[in-house]
Amino acid sequence: MQIKILTGAAATGKTRKLREIEANLVSAKKAVSFICGEHYSSTALLAHVAGRANQGPRTLLIDDCSQQQINDLRGWQAAMKDNEHFKKMTIWVAKRA
Repeated sequence: MQIKILTGAAATGKTRKLREIEANLVSAKKAVSFICGEHYSSTALLAHVAGRANQGPRTLLIDDCSQQQINDLRGWQAAMKDNEHFKKMTIWVAKRA
């Protein structure tokens, strides 16, 4: 599993970049899921990500995440490192400015 973090000040195009990635994946007929991190606590976000990942998307896009959510995602990544189901998964995260 890879976690790729997009950072920058407000209005620097992080969400636009996530939407471009989403559009490219959709046009390639790849499974993708877009999540708004601001709607979830860290615990709820991890549960949501795990649920979505188990449904099949190999790429998850998460917009507007706090540093705590990013830290928790990295912890989950470490815990799942030996799980074959998650090996080819990529999570793109836009950090809240």
